[in-house]
Amino acid sequence: MNLRLVVSLIAVLLTCSQLPLRAIDQKPLPLVTQGKSAYVIYHAPEVPDSVKLATKELQRIIASSTGVTLKIQTEPAAPMLCIGENAASLDAGLHVSKLPADGFQILTKDGNIYITGRDTHEKEFIWRGYKSRGTLFGVYEFLEREVGVRWLMPGEWGEDIPAKKELLISDWNEIQQPDFPDRLLEYVQDKRPLVKEWMLRRKIPPVAEGRKTGSGHSWDEYVSVKALQAHPEYMALVRGKRTLPVGRNYKLCTTNPELVDLFAKGVIESLHKRSWQKSASISASDGGAFCSCEKCSQLVTDDPHGKRSNTRLLLQFYHQVAQKVHKAHPDRLVGALVYYNYMYPPKEPMPISENLSLVWAPLNYYGYGLYKPTYQREFVDVVKGWTAITNNFVYHNYSTWMRSYNGAPLPPAREILKLELPTLKRQKVRGAIMVGQSGWGYGALTNYVLSEQMWNADIDVDALIQEWLRRAYGPGWPAMEQVYDLLDERMKAYKLQEPLGYRGDQYEINADKIRRMYVPVFAQIEQLYLQAKAKTETIPQQKRLEMFGDNLIQLHFHMRQAALIKKPEQSTFYRTDKEFEKFMQAHTTSLALSGGEKGKPHNAPIYIDQWGGEKTVYLKDAKK
Repeated sequence: MNLRLVVSLIAVLLTCSQLPLRAIDQKPLPLVTQGKSAYVIYHAPEVPDSVKLATKELQRIIASSTGVTLKIQTEPAAPMLCIGENAASLDAGLHVSKLPADGFQILTKDGNIYITGRDTHEKEFIWRGYKSRGTLFGVYEFLEREVGVRWLMPGEWGEDIPAKKELLISDWNEIQQPDFPDRLLEYVQDKRPLVKEWMLRRKIPPVAEGRKTGSGHSWDEYVSVKALQAHPEYMALVRGKRTLPVGRNYKLCTTNPELVDLFAKGVIESLHKRSWQKSASISASDGGAFCSCEKCSQLVTDDPHGKRSNTRLLLQFYHQVAQKVHKAHPDRLVGALVYYNYMYPPKEPMPISENLSLVWAPLNYYGYGLYKPTYQREFVDVVKGWTAITNNFVYHNYSTWMRSYNGAPLPPAREILKLELPTLKRQKVRGAIMVGQSGWGYGALTNYVLSEQMWNADIDVDALIQEWLRRAYGPGWPAMEQVYDLLDERMKAYKLQEPLGYRGDQYEINADKIRRMYVPVFAQIEQLYLQAKAKTETIPQQKRLEMFGDNLIQLHFHMRQAALIKKPEQSTFYRTDKEFEKFMQAHTTSLALSGGEKGKPHNAPIYIDQWGGEKTVYLKDAKK
């Protein structure tokens, strides 16, 4: 016999001998066949609400897919879907105490299916933001892979459940946990019930439950104005003056030891009053005008781009305050932003208190800034620089977000999605707080990818995007993929011509971006949209497409108001002033359009430069 063939046969035999017999011989479990099922759904009598929800979701989705409704009961009976921790799951060898928060295990054994995870019971004391729902997340994983359900977006038209004549369950022995234990998806109208529901189905805790790491701007919270007035030396020296506090965005002299003591005392008192709160934020107030006194100036260096860096100044202050808090509250944390002109790590190591969690909000990368090659090249090294000085590191970015108040659809930015969260996972970053897109008509795709990446950062982004498009738009997906890719190309081209460094208008969909990114290709987008519309086959596909189109109606109206398009009446998206007013009234609760957290959609005319509330300058007015 040929020697090469003999070697190949031996290799195959050795490989087969290493596989567990169950993986070879195990037949699929017939959960539903011929319109019937022998299975019940079992959970123990006393379980957390999240486990009860898990059983109801399991029952509902299997029934919707197959037409067969499984009975939910509180007594075990083989064959069963055993949900949550109980005597039966323990006998099967599942021990949730070994799992991290939100982790779960799925096992098929002796004809039964076990899904159990780390669950927080309502009777337990928990820190705000620390609830665990491992079993629920395990059930959603099971339903996605076995039934094929997808939650493409919140609401009635977001759920896509394939019809199945039979449901044969594959062999399972799998443990999962999130790549980022600390994870949130913000500014996606996340206070609305439908969005909260969608978040749980995507294995993300709702923002309304609180944060594991507080990091909001907070310098005005811990030292009274009266104390600052009595001690003007506590205030930052800016342009030769120590100005008494006005509003919230004032700065402090962080090298003043008396100020450090007083500030820390304020944090300690705040935590004492808030027993439910695991962490307190000590983040600097917004803006970059920090103290320039002699002591503070000694800690100022240059960032990698030759600009002033206050990183060492802020880190020293954060560390000193955190140490004092740790002595009083050894089980509590402090969180602090590294941001603005202190977003780059120090060149030399600095002490970081063990209870201090740094939250990196890289302002230069906001608003698709990571399309810029310089920032892409530095990204990995900057992440490495921060994780070299602390393990308590959380990423918080507005990277695939812009303020879009007039219907301009934003792209998902594949290039950025492939860079950010996979890099953070490799560098063992603990948390990812991502800002999504609040206009679900176009932003659902971006939000879906981000939610998946926060659980599994190594997911194939291209494959995930294509699957979402296919499931969302059916046969119309190729045309819509071209729309998203076109938006991506336009955004990238715009960002590449921008200079490095931060400017306030860099994350605004303002007049310049509308003129250069949207006006030249609006007719092309409309043509592709109509192609997709002509090919959709189901009502849900049509509804999802219409949600995208709602944004184009809004954008077209505001471009017409600003005289940016010719012959507007010829467009599918044309609405008279009265028709548009009725359109907006009909969409007051729609998730399709970019909206605030109270549900009212944004609807601002195209503006120049930056959004500024009442001070905003609109293009239509400037033309007059």
